[in-house]
Amino acid sequence: MMIIIIQKLQDVTDMGWQLKSEYDDCIKVLNAKLREQDSLINQLKDQTVALMQELKGSTTEVHRFYDDFSLHMNDSIKSV
Repeated sequence: MMIIIIQKLQDVTDMGWQLKSEYDDCIKVLNAKLREQDSLINQLKDQTVALMQELKGSTTEVHRFYDDFSLHMNDSIKSV
């Protein structure tokens, strides 16, 4: 009887260590995936900043072209 109880306790202990090992492996996988997602988010942020700066420059050029065009149109209208 005592041997059966000891064996059951050993089985429970072994199962606990196995579950802990599986849990640790899952945590490692999740941690790796989170780091990968964090890296992708940082890349997206960098690309967004670069795109916004590019658009800001383009917007400035569009406004400058529009101002020049409007000035030219006003001069043309006045000369007619």
